Amino acid sequence: MMPRRIYLVCALLGLSAALTASVTLAAQESSTLYPPITPENAAQIAQVAAYGEGWIGGPMAWSPDGSTLAVAGSAALWIYDTSDWDAPPVSIPASVVADVNYSPDGSRLAFADDAGIHLLDADGNAITVVEGRAPLDFSPDGSLLAAGESRGIQLLDAASGEWVAGVIGQVAPQTGSLDFSPDGLTLLVSSVSPGSCMDFPASIIDLWPVDEMIARGALSHVGAERVVLYNEDTSVRGALFTPEGDEVVFEITGGDAEPGVYLLPLAGGSGRLAQEGTIFGGGLSFSRDGSRFAYALGQSYGRGVRVLDRAGGEIIAEFPVSAWIEAVALDAEGARVAAAWETGFSAWEVESGSALAEISTRVTFFSAIDGTRGVIVHDDGSAALIDLSDGREIADLGEGFVSARFSRDGSRMIVTRLGDAPLEVWDAVSGQPISTIDADAVAPDLYLLLSDDGVRALTSHQPDALAGATEVIVWDTASGAVLTRLTVDALVALTGLHIVERTDHGTLRHYDSRTGEFVDESAPLNVHPDFLDNFLSLISADGRYVAYQEPREAGRGRPIDVWDFEARQEIRVADDALMRSFAAGENLLFYEGYVGSSEASRLAVYDLEAGEARILRTYDTWQYTGPIDYSPANGVVTVGIESETGCPGQGTRTEVWRIDGETTELLTTIDTDEDTYTRGVTFSPDGAVMVVQQGEDRLVIMETLSGQALATLGGYSARFTPDGTRLLIDGRDRRTQVWAVAD
Repeated sequence: MMPRRIYLVCALLGLSAALTASVTLAAQESSTLYPPITPENAAQIAQVAAYGEGWIGGPMAWSPDGSTLAVAGSAALWIYDTSDWDAPPVSIPASVVADVNYSPDGSRLAFADDAGIHLLDADGNAITVVEGRAPLDFSPDGSLLAAGESRGIQLLDAASGEWVAGVIGQVAPQTGSLDFSPDGLTLLVSSVSPGSCMDFPASIIDLWPVDEMIARGALSHVGAERVVLYNEDTSVRGALFTPEGDEVVFEITGGDAEPGVYLLPLAGGSGRLAQEGTIFGGGLSFSRDGSRFAYALGQSYGRGVRVLDRAGGEIIAEFPVSAWIEAVALDAEGARVAAAWETGFSAWEVESGSALAEISTRVTFFSAIDGTRGVIVHDDGSAALIDLSDGREIADLGEGFVSARFSRDGSRMIVTRLGDAPLEVWDAVSGQPISTIDADAVAPDLYLLLSDDGVRALTSHQPDALAGATEVIVWDTASGAVLTRLTVDALVALTGLHIVERTDHGTLRHYDSRTGEFVDESAPLNVHPDFLDNFLSLISADGRYVAYQEPREAGRGRPIDVWDFEARQEIRVADDALMRSFAAGENLLFYEGYVGSSEASRLAVYDLEAGEARILRTYDTWQYTGPIDYSPANGVVTVGIESETGCPGQGTRTEVWRIDGETTELLTTIDTDEDTYTRGVTFSPDGAVMVVQQGEDRLVIMETLSGQALATLGGYSARFTPDGTRLLIDGRDRRTQVWAVAD
């Protein structure tokens, strides 16, 4: 049977929001539908469009009779008819499904997502939605449903969803799995206490008496009649009772023990390694009678799914899977096994080894930076250019589609296809093809860049990886002709305006990427010869300044120097520091460094035009700073600060500063929850509104100058359109949402 693919799309993450590109005519026309987002109206923001169906793959469950397979998805729970895998699956709307489970008699189906715990009947009809979260497990008689809740676990009535009992204040805050014993008298709980970025998390496996929980209703773990089976500095992925109920089986993927599947006897004693080979694997599953057992193989062991005969320990079947497996499920009879990963799943017949189904997502949704256009990919590999303001198809882009890259103004795009097909230049406004570029599109190291106005394209790659030289070609997108071709020793920077190379004798050469003409060459850099191949560098937006430093030594920073191509001089910025970034559109270089020989540190910005440093803040000890974001419209800079765990890049608070002329001013400090962090900040074009990206799925819209929260949305990242009328959000569900202030 040919593998069947369903059409699913996701958002391309990580596009910069601090963009000031011009807006195309189409953008100007669509923006008249909505006003600019301001502090006064941001609270009225609403979703006006969404693109994609999200991903599929993750937790899964066979129905007891094997007639259906329920598979988690980011935007729905998908239920497949296992007698006809080609039939369209039943889709139940959801928001990032984290677990799914059938009751033993198949009369109930439960799944957990961002909205809570959903209880459905056998036909998929909703019964109720209650507060709670993954993991889930039905009791053997089907009367109870065990589920997670905030910092604890709970028992629910499986018929009505009503709360029966709970454990408040679980020892570890992240519950990993729940499993009832075969007699239903004991609940097994595996949980993880997250370590810092320097330490490994501790895993705990507990046994809880179900009757005690029901009798006492709400209870704390302190003094409760619970048995701690396991408490070690390892990473445990799931724990289950064996079908006989005399042992617990669990998977260790890292830490102070050899990775593998372990068996731990309830009667006492230490766990023993039953099967090796699960590092970075995921998922354990028994057949109903316990005669067969399936688990995932991790990357170091070839990746795949292994099915064992428990009596003899022999391998019955093994199926290769190229991705990191998230879940494994054997059907009740042990005759079929399914494995899911982040972007799909497969199912096989165990005895014959034949493939039953291969369902995969298409992680291919591309949007223009100005928010006016997008490319959506269909299940057969064909693609279409669409208008993001109304979803209208502008052009059919044909088959074999791989990727699209838009110019910053949204006027043109370059399409790549499978095989050795040339790059294609398209008019992104009209949807008409313009030219082809005969670049080596299949080169694994090919880098492609469009100029802001789409008039030129730049490609770079190393024709001979051993030789080390890089070939840079500038193309005319209107004709596909080569404008210039350069061979550089080592590429330091490639932008729509500038090409900078590092020569073998330690200088920087600057070229105009519009013409390929040589501009200037620096004096020898202040870099030790041992670090010429791996020193760190940044280039300013106007190409005048290149900041660089040697790799950091243990425990301290390194000198930061800047070469000024215009003044032809080197500038020493700091002696013992780490450079961070140039401010968007400005010649301001942010860095963090030590104060003298002490452990005190400072966060500073160096004004290259004024030739002076401005100290934003000094700390008694070294402070790891997270994302630094800058709004050129009003000189506001936000800095994520990690003050508790010392983990770089994860700020527990965000400081908002304004750099105005020769002065700096701390405007406000935004605190986040202790278990989250700041990933970055996106500014509106005028800088009046900012979106603070907290944790993995929270976006807080704030007034920039005061830090006042105006609205909170779900999502992973966000960017404003250049006219400030819409906010494009990429969610954990891998869909792109368009938000605006609608009448």
